[in-house]
Amino acid sequence: MKTKKYQNILTYIYYLAGYVISFWLVSFAIFYNIFSDNPLYAYLGNVFLMVFVLAEDKIVNKCLEFLYNKLQKETQLKKHLRKQLATERYKPSMKSALYFYYIICLIVGRVLILDDGAIFGNFIFIQESRDYFAGIYYVLILLVAVDKFKEHFLKEKKYRDKYYAQYEEA
Repeated sequence: MKTKKYQNILTYIYYLAGYVISFWLVSFAIFYNIFSDNPLYAYLGNVFLMVFVLAEDKIVNKCLEFLYNKLQKETQLKKHLRKQLATERYKPSMKSALYFYYIICLIVGRVLILDDGAIFGNFIFIQESRDYFAGIYYVLILLVAVDKFKEHFLKEKKYRDKYYAQYEEA
């Protein structure tokens, strides 16, 4: 029983690390480096990544569930989908991983800015990293705002649907 628990924890950490590395590769290695001449494009690329992650948070599992429910017979595909859906609870969502990535960005960015070359030096990579982390800060603020707005909107819609339903004519 304990080994299964540790295996689930390791699975979670493995996927979380994979997501964080993927976000870094896409955000820093692609958006920031390709669009380093125009920070607006790098910012918009990161906003696109954020929107993709927020949309993916719901879409992928809903599609898997839909496909699983549409399959009538117990086929290899249905068995695979069942196994995948059953193990999803041991993996972080992309949204959680993105938040964790931004937490890491905040910490590393603040350390590099406060260090100002004392420990890490003023190598070109460190200077680029400082610029990157300073810019990514605003994407994090946008992520929090959009996520909170989405949460509030859905909560308000649920409340309004319930409250104003009493005034509908029968």
